[in-house]
Amino acid sequence: MKENTKAKVQRLNRIAGQVRGVAQMIADERYCIEILQQIAAIRAALAKVESQVLKSCRLLRQRGDSERQRRRTKGQVRGAGRSDRARPALRRHCRRRPGAGDGAAIGW
Repeated sequence: MKENTKAKVQRLNRIAGQVRGVAQMIADERYCIEILQQIAAIRAALAKVESQVLKSCRLLRQRGDSERQRRRTKGQVRGAGRSDRARPALRRHCRRRPGAGDGAAIGW
């Protein structure tokens, strides 16, 4: 497993532990402010993982060249449909981050 992949998996395992902790907090009827703070931390951690996945996404980096090829060959380019499915995730990511709508957040 690649080092960056291993780091993402470890981060997701940590997030899963946080989620279990929040479930226990709810079961213990802890103060809502404490629960909401933990939920905010989970969201921030997930956003960080999402950003790392987008930065390393090979399909999105090749977007410019494959767009032109796809138009010429009408979808006959290998993997053409995969980048189309990835675009909604990119749009969601960019909407949450002010100024990231131009793709600068993922190194385009």
